[in-house]
Amino acid sequence: MSTEKIAYQCDENGYYLGEVVADESPLEPGVFLIPGGCVERMPPEPVKGKIARHTGKKWVMEDVPEPSTPSREELEQIVMAQRQSAYRLESDPLYMEWQYDQTEESEQAWRDKVAQIKGRYPLP
Repeated sequence: MSTEKIAYQCDENGYYLGEVVADESPLEPGVFLIPGGCVERMPPEPVKGKIARHTGKKWVMEDVPEPSTPSREELEQIVMAQRQSAYRLESDPLYMEWQYDQTEESEQAWRDKVAQIKGRYPLP
């Protein structure tokens, strides 16, 4: 008897994401620990232009939705989040180094890195 079982992962709306492995319970042989958001019934075969969604009772095939275009405000939020992450990882250490040694070279290295990050993640 296998100690693993295939389950089918869905997102919070029931759309099929892929297969996952459900392990056998170490406390109850023959009982499988199905991860959250998974179902045991296999989804239907893929169809071009359709996506499988589990309703809670059965699989249905729905049209693939058209991608939406983010608003300018949403794009700005995305870019600012990317910048903040890059600042934290790349420029903040250079800023701290400049604060420690107070040389023109270390200040310029920090300012160059900030400009590089802004160039990599320009605002829309």
